Amino acid sequence: MTHADMRVYQKRWQLASERQRMEMLSAQPGDKLKKLWALMASVSQMGWKDELLKGSDMVRARWLTLKKTVI
Repeated sequence: MTHADMRVYQKRWQLASERQRMEMLSAQPGDKLKKLWALMASVSQMGWKDELLKGSDMVRARWLTLKKTVI
């Protein structure tokens, strides 16, 4: 890959990233929730459930610490 090819490739990724960002900003809240629900529903199908549960106690402890600090 030449330097010029690399610049073209990088520019395409920048354009795609900006397009995705604009689509996310303009998306309706209901659409965002549907995507979140679909992702959450796929957790066990993708085999991520056990991995996500590993850190849940640590996350819960952090939230409790934040809650005590803020309130």
